[in-house]
Amino acid sequence: MLLTSCAHQQSKTRSVGPTFAVEFPAENGPYGEVSARQLAIPANGGVGTEIPGNSLRPLPGTNPHAEPPITLALGFTTHGSKVVATAYTIPPDSDPLRWADGHKHLLGSWSARLNESIELKELRKIGYQPISFKIVKFVPPPPAHPALVSKAPSIQIAIASDDNTASDPRAFGGPDTQSCAVVLHNVSSRGVVAYVLSDSGDPKAGIAMSRESRGAPGRPVIASQGDSRKEFFTFGRAGRMTPQGLVRLPAPPQQIIVAAAIFTDGSYEGDENVAAGLQAEQIGTLIVNRLMKPVIDPIIQDQSMNDEARTARVKDEIFHISSQPDRATTRSIQLQFPDLPTKDVVADLTRGLDTAKNDFWGDLYGYMHKCCQYPPPDHISLAEWWRWHNRLSLR
Repeated sequence: MLLTSCAHQQSKTRSVGPTFAVEFPAENGPYGEVSARQLAIPANGGVGTEIPGNSLRPLPGTNPHAEPPITLALGFTTHGSKVVATAYTIPPDSDPLRWADGHKHLLGSWSARLNESIELKELRKIGYQPISFKIVKFVPPPPAHPALVSKAPSIQIAIASDDNTASDPRAFGGPDTQSCAVVLHNVSSRGVVAYVLSDSGDPKAGIAMSRESRGAPGRPVIASQGDSRKEFFTFGRAGRMTPQGLVRLPAPPQQIIVAAAIFTDGSYEGDENVAAGLQAEQIGTLIVNRLMKPVIDPIIQDQSMNDEARTARVKDEIFHISSQPDRATTRSIQLQFPDLPTKDVVADLTRGLDTAKNDFWGDLYGYMHKCCQYPPPDHISLAEWWRWHNRLSLR
């Protein structure tokens, strides 16, 4: 099974190391690879993971893959001596409303104690064989010592001096995994608006993981001469099931790379293709904010609608924005990245506009449904969200 994870903890609460973990069985996945996985559950929060539908096994005689693709979203929270698990089916990442009501569907909710298992029999209802997982005691992974590489000369990368991944809820792996935390230091006089980190991945499979952190020109993610937040990485190894049994695959090299960074003065360092994608996302955000401001103000002031109707109107306006960049915007990126083909520049800008629209709607939806904040705000209104959004955009 292919798993991705995220963790959340209650704000204004001291982080408490995990006690439990969810152990996913080492089953033969769609690519013939096997890897036992554990997902730590923070003691004062929750953790989630997603499993693509094509990683699940269909029931004999059925073909659920012929239906629109789905993703299985699993959430786990600790309640005293029990772990509560909740499962939803949601559309894939390509659907910007995947977490909206009417798009996500509750499959079920269960609870288990230490060393107890949960079987998702409800998967049969949608054409898949059940999967199971076990609640186990959290065992921290040993520390990793990857090679650290920066393609951006102004960005230094180092293992965090107070690295304590043993108690971090984002620890995600199994007996063959290692984890570490890194920090980036900006040695320049410019703030860092965005950067991309990647690992070396598996050269044989051609798979590498990357992540990005984004801010804004007035709200850099790394200040001049400042440090980034901690970035956590987990390295593991898989196996392949053969007629003779499980064969462990060689562990890929451990490496963390600063692929690119863009700065508050508009300059960039690192891989040109990666930097162009970051710049396109920044431009997409500016365009969406500029186009939405004159639209939202009259919607908020319209007393003939309640906030539910206003929110629906805003959503319609967001996704009516074209994802095709105009010539002037395309030309501005080409001037900064003259070696990139025009089709690549247009593709980057299209992705940037799509990302900006999805982020804009995600912020609004999360605020209005209290699903992205703890504790929830005292007062929920579209006008309050718009004031908060504008304050954030101006910083």
